[in-house]
Amino acid sequence: MSETKKPRIVVVGAGFAGFHCARWLDRRVGPKAELILVNPVDHMVYSALLADVLGAVLDPGSLATPLAASLPSTRVVVGSITAVDTTSQSCTVLRIDGRHERLAWDRLVLNPGSVTRTLGIRGVLEYAHGFKTLAETIYLREQILRQLQLASTATEENTRTGHGSFVVVGGGFTGLELAGEGLRLSRAALRQHPTLEPGTVRWTVVEAGSSVLRQFPDRLARRALERMRRGGVDVRLGTGVAEIAADHVRLASGETLPTQTVIWTAGVTPAPIVSQLGLPVERGRLVVGDNLQAREHHYIYALGDAAAVPDLTHPGEVAAQTAQQAQRQGVTAARNVAASLGHGKARAYKHHDLGFAVDLGGRNAVATPLGIPLSGLLAKLAGRAYHIKALPSGRVRVLSGWIDTLISRRQIAELGLVNKRDATIQAEATG
Repeated sequence: MSETKKPRIVVVGAGFAGFHCARWLDRRVGPKAELILVNPVDHMVYSALLADVLGAVLDPGSLATPLAASLPSTRVVVGSITAVDTTSQSCTVLRIDGRHERLAWDRLVLNPGSVTRTLGIRGVLEYAHGFKTLAETIYLREQILRQLQLASTATEENTRTGHGSFVVVGGGFTGLELAGEGLRLSRAALRQHPTLEPGTVRWTVVEAGSSVLRQFPDRLARRALERMRRGGVDVRLGTGVAEIAADHVRLASGETLPTQTVIWTAGVTPAPIVSQLGLPVERGRLVVGDNLQAREHHYIYALGDAAAVPDLTHPGEVAAQTAQQAQRQGVTAARNVAASLGHGKARAYKHHDLGFAVDLGGRNAVATPLGIPLSGLLAKLAGRAYHIKALPSGRVRVLSGWIDTLISRRQIAELGLVNKRDATIQAEATG
């Protein structure tokens, strides 16, 4: 037990689940408990709109919610969890100043996020770019603009092709949104390089499966594929990546694609700290009950990518790893943590799906709000309406960014805001 008179609740991670858990506790339990939130940065990122940051539609700051201002009753510790002792009920935090701090806890909520799953493919860590954080997104935007600048000065056709070609690995939500906005950013940037032909810019999506957007109905997924291809994105289905090198990607089919820029969106796996707890896990995720408590430690809760949450709407299955689910899990976990301390009643987590939306760039989108299949402008409006409602802050800034893009040209410039070290892919251990 912690040495404080009030029970201490430590929330690890300020992703969708962790942030909403901490915010609910801050608003409703704050005076009755000591609340601590541990996160690697001092803000929560609404990562569902990172593609708009990549495309210079939105300012990066519009997606960042400051933690200290949003959680006035919570102590925010900027750092990363390095160890959890389930016996003594304590954890160790590596702070950004390099010091280690030990935190005792009475309740622990784990939402430490995820790391990139490399699938054992050579070259991912050395040469691919990630697309999970604001830093990775900003760096990738600069990389795209830098490559077009290099293409404009290249004297050899092969060199120019490599600089102007971009390859996205993974045909899910993230991969398609990234490719759609990346293509529009590239085409807008061509105005600054009149010596480059429009055909210099080539975006390719490589998907090992037989279709894109496997969570969508087949008809809608096919429509998304058609619109991506019609818009200028080359989507390759049924072939994976065999190797990534500094200047090319080799596909499983044997074909080689020249490129200086590969973006990896082929999946994630839970942060390693989860499997180091000594508690039962399923595919790296902590096994929890429908109350989000760990099966073998009732003072530990796990959410989002860290948890194998039973799906009560589909018995025998595990809840999908989506932002929508994570946000709701955060609130349910907060209620149950409070109930375990004598405040309110516990409840089971049961998700009622509101549908999905994928922005393919421009007026192209597909969505399934409340199960209704939509495409085109209606789908785009449905998706944006959901995001405006779900954003924890910055709604006016996001709306103004969208409107500004409709009435004026995108402001495109390479600013050098992020260095390569800060945008390095964090991947699963391979040893």
